[in-house]
Amino acid sequence: MYTIRSEQKKQLRNASTNGKSVHCTCPRKSGGPSEEEKKKGLNIEINIYDVFNSQLETDYPNHLKLFKNIKSKIYLDTGVILDKKIDDNGRIILKNVHINDTFKVELIQPPVAYDISQSSQSISNAFVTKSMADVPWYTFRSDEKVITIIENLSDRELASLDYHTKKQMIKSLEDGYTGDPELTALKRIYKSYNVQKDADLLEYAINATVMFTADNRAILIVNAISNQQLAELPLSTKKRLIKAIESGWTNHYEENQLEKIYASYNRNKDSDLLEFAIEQTTYTSKDNRARLIIDNIKGSQLKSLPLSTKKKLIKELELGWTSDDDCNAIKAIYQSYQPDTDSALFEFALDQTDYSHIDNRAHLIIESLSMKQLKFLPFSTKKRLLKELEKGWTSGDETDSLKKLYKSYIPKNDADFIDYALEQTNYSKADNRSLDIVNSLTNDQIKNMPKRSQKKLIESLEDGWTTSKERTAINRIKDFQ
Repeated sequence: MYTIRSEQKKQLRNASTNGKSVHCTCPRKSGGPSEEEKKKGLNIEINIYDVFNSQLETDYPNHLKLFKNIKSKIYLDTGVILDKKIDDNGRIILKNVHINDTFKVELIQPPVAYDISQSSQSISNAFVTKSMADVPWYTFRSDEKVITIIENLSDRELASLDYHTKKQMIKSLEDGYTGDPELTALKRIYKSYNVQKDADLLEYAINATVMFTADNRAILIVNAISNQQLAELPLSTKKRLIKAIESGWTNHYEENQLEKIYASYNRNKDSDLLEFAIEQTTYTSKDNRARLIIDNIKGSQLKSLPLSTKKKLIKELELGWTSDDDCNAIKAIYQSYQPDTDSALFEFALDQTDYSHIDNRAHLIIESLSMKQLKFLPFSTKKRLLKELEKGWTSGDETDSLKKLYKSYIPKNDADFIDYALEQTNYSKADNRSLDIVNSLTNDQIKNMPKRSQKKLIESLEDGWTTSKERTAINRIKDFQ
């Protein structure tokens, strides 16, 4: 018997194919049939695995054994046409046939693997549905059938299955005891998820399992799908994943999966996702979750967070004792400040911290911001920062922050800022503050400040003994009066 085997695949790759048929040459190699043997008739075994996987062997494993009794036609070059069925082993057996050099194999039902066209998708869905229905539920073997089907479908074929078929497969796999084979099959279904057509499939998948394994299923899903798929998930699905993972005690491995979900945040779709994420954890872990969120999203994502989310993050980080890591996370939120959307952020932030740390937070805010960000802070925020820095003893670092704040002064926006600054400082330090203010400002800032502010600065600088530096500052102001 002469067999079309894998060693002849190179020949088959060059054969003419149209999706359901292939032209083959009569097996010819060393020891092949003689002309005399051809005249007497040949027995030929056609391995369908090799014929129809010849061009697709990487993407499509040998799975045609699922398609039992598919009808085929064999066109011999002598003009004879034979009707045959594929046997359970994926073979067509020809006995005592007369052939010259070539023949053509055509499947009446083409293998689903060959072409992911709309028609073959329909064939695939119909086949899977029928195959699952072949085993009644009361035999307790429907999960085994589904496992066999999934094992023998390629990734592309599995992705082509419709939403309802995938749900049916998940239900069968989750019924009863779910072991490693079922979990492996489930993982492949999760991996085939398509946001355009599978909608809430992954939410269904979590709900289909028993309550105490929901966190395991959520982890399996996050591990199975790509970062791109994760980013495209509906908000409701991301929330369901987070809720499942956070149920009960959450270990470090589960936190790693949460980090992936946080990293997938998209403001246009995910709105309150991160606020929801914090609320799902226990009270004692909320600061940890806030820090995990900040550590796992990019600077551009942090900038685009809604004001309500930034406030929520700050509030949780400031509750109780605040570590150095918490402070670094808080600083990252400060740096994300957007003048158009975050106007009330820093006054809220100062209200959340312990009274004894407010001056430190005011200093951290100013040092975290660029001069552009600082310039466009609301006037009320600038006044609040200045007030907190001037309370009690003012350190050298705090004085540097004050100078940076003075530089942000915009006369047409900040009105009585200079007057307010002088009122907040200790009387004995007023001349020093006045000197710091003048030395921090440009000529245009001094020129355009209100006349009353110029006058107050001069009066403060002239009060008591006046140094040469103070005299220089006074003359600089008078040049613009």
